[in-house]
Amino acid sequence: MLRNLNITGKLALGFGVVLLLFGVAVFLSWTSLSAVQSDMSFQKSVAAQLENNYDLSEAVISFRVNVRNLKFTENDEDGDAALNEVARIRKDIEGGKKLYDSDKRLQSLSTLPETEKVLNTSVATVNRAIAMVKTKRAAAAKFIAEANEVLKILAGIVDARYELARNDHKNNPEGFDFERALTRIKEFETMKNEFSLLMENYYAAALNRDVRAMNNLVNQFKNLQGKYNTSYETSKVQAIKDLLVPAINAFKPLENTLNDVVTVFSQLDPIFDQFFKECATLQERSDALIQACIRRTNLLSTSSFDAIGNSIKLMIALAAAAVVVGLGIAFFIAKSISKPLSRVVELVTNARDGDMAIVRDDFHYAGKDELNQLGDALSEMFVSLRTAISEIRDNANTSTEKAATMHKDAGANLNGANKVRKDVADTVKLMESNSASLEQSNAGTQEMSAASMTSAQAATDCAEFISNVTDVANKATQTVQEAINGCPSD
Repeated sequence: MLRNLNITGKLALGFGVVLLLFGVAVFLSWTSLSAVQSDMSFQKSVAAQLENNYDLSEAVISFRVNVRNLKFTENDEDGDAALNEVARIRKDIEGGKKLYDSDKRLQSLSTLPETEKVLNTSVATVNRAIAMVKTKRAAAAKFIAEANEVLKILAGIVDARYELARNDHKNNPEGFDFERALTRIKEFETMKNEFSLLMENYYAAALNRDVRAMNNLVNQFKNLQGKYNTSYETSKVQAIKDLLVPAINAFKPLENTLNDVVTVFSQLDPIFDQFFKECATLQERSDALIQACIRRTNLLSTSSFDAIGNSIKLMIALAAAAVVVGLGIAFFIAKSISKPLSRVVELVTNARDGDMAIVRDDFHYAGKDELNQLGDALSEMFVSLRTAISEIRDNANTSTEKAATMHKDAGANLNGANKVRKDVADTVKLMESNSASLEQSNAGTQEMSAASMTSAQAATDCAEFISNVTDVANKATQTVQEAINGCPSD
């Protein structure tokens, strides 16, 4: 099949195969790189989602910190800051949903609906905590105000008890019982101090958020209240009873307020504990989103690097294959050209050395390309040369024969001319010897003598011409003979 192609076709075929291999390498590499480009585009989406998830995680952490601050400070600013972080979290969740909707491949990474459910539960818990903190703060403020009023009343009772003792001593100095009066005063001062200690315990329990200590306050308060009731019931002095009535009346609402405070304290910590559990779940959800994006990013990076590496390896392999195939094709084409050309050079060299018996089959090539045409042309040329040499040999032989004949004729002519010249000379001598007797015919004889000399000179010139012709003919014969001897015979 390749022999039927011309040299240009063979070269075009070789370059075409090499270019085809390079084209296949480029196409496969482009396909692989297109996949890598798609993965990189997806990786950008994952990176954007990862950034959003990091912001979501930071918002969750800030949300938790603000609620923790709210637990210890019970300030409205911390509650408002916590709710602001909730708005930020919701914004991040909505942004994440949009990112997930923008690329269907991201949906496998999304757990935002579950995260949003946990957030809603946490927000509800925080709202309960904020409301409970406000209730606690109001109850605590009310308790402190009422307790301060009770403390004033108790201080007034102690002051009144001192005044009563002074009046009794003034009215009945001899019958005044100092020891009994001091005992009653110390009793009221002790109860007042116990109430002050109760308030100190309250502040310590509130500061330490000690629910157990707060519950103990209720028992302490009830004991103190019982002491005042006992004092009222055992007192025989109406003035003392009158002093105790406002305190006993203030103790009842104060007890209710203290119960409210303790109840709020008891309920608030479990609410915060519940929130922190829910927030921990929320943080886990957020971290899970981050980890899913990180894993997918690492996977995409690994697959992209692998794809790029495989593309490079494929391009190198196909390029090497193209080089090998190109070299093989080049070797084959060169061999298919050089072998016939070597045969042609061999035959032409033989022809130069005298071997003109070259025919078409001696080329050993039967293709349909330029080499075949060259073989046909050379074989025809050798046939033409053999024909021309044969004709030249024939013509040379004929010329030799003709030259020999001319040489022979020239020799005969030369002999005749010499004889004529001799005869003329003899005639001249005879005529000169008879010149005296022929004076009467002097004019005519002189004219004849001149004519005879002219004829003799013409005969001499003719003999020289024939001699020159003979030499030229001999040289031509020798040259043709040499040319004939140098040419091979059929």
